[in-house]
Amino acid sequence: MKNIINKIRKLFGLKPQRYYGHIISLGYNCEVSFQFFKKYHFTESSLFAWCACPNINTMITSINNLETVGSGELKPVNPMWQCQNTKIYFHGKGSPKEWNNNPTQEFFDKDLAELKSRLAHLRNKFITAGQDGKTNLYIYKCSPNEEILSHDTLELLFENLYEAIRNKCSNPFDLLIILEKRMFPNIEQALENPHIFVRRVKFFTHPAHVTSKPYDKKGWSKIFNEFKPDFKLPKHKHYKFEEG
Repeated sequence: MKNIINKIRKLFGLKPQRYYGHIISLGYNCEVSFQFFKKYHFTESSLFAWCACPNINTMITSINNLETVGSGELKPVNPMWQCQNTKIYFHGKGSPKEWNNNPTQEFFDKDLAELKSRLAHLRNKFITAGQDGKTNLYIYKCSPNEEILSHDTLELLFENLYEAIRNKCSNPFDLLIILEKRMFPNIEQALENPHIFVRRVKFFTHPAHVTSKPYDKKGWSKIFNEFKPDFKLPKHKHYKFEEG
């Protein structure tokens, strides 16, 4: 069936669909995971799926030093926790309402303990998900902070990110880079690695409101029609953005 679908897509000038046993977001923020959830109604839990990461260099360093992610001090920065080892922000279980309602020390202690335990589990999962014989897709959405870089520098950073993943992942894998339409025109033509793909949406959602409209629903849907999960997970949790 997959071959038939791809033959039909080829007739219409569409790229072939690609299927993966793990689809793992690397940030830079929650929009990748949110848009995947909107498309498929599930997400695979992973270390960086709902993080806020300053830039691609931070992600490269964090993957290369995975044991430091969330393993040291985490400071509360409403409504997230900032890992002082990496400067990446992570969500605890506490709701925005709890964060904004004069939270007690008991709230912070409980939220922090849960988060540190979860990050320890997800650090291990990042490794095991890269070594189980499946084919993986890692997705990095470029931060606007990257716009100050030159084409050549960003190309090198994409390769460095790919190599950082390769050092942790023995599975076959691809790296998908998401850019806004206006960012770095034609950079995809300069990439030589056949396992690094660049796709674009018209615009990114405001970083403070990634689970709210407006967002480029058509653009994200097109991406996730091409890069697809070869699995389906049951939904066991209720996300904060589903409230109300």
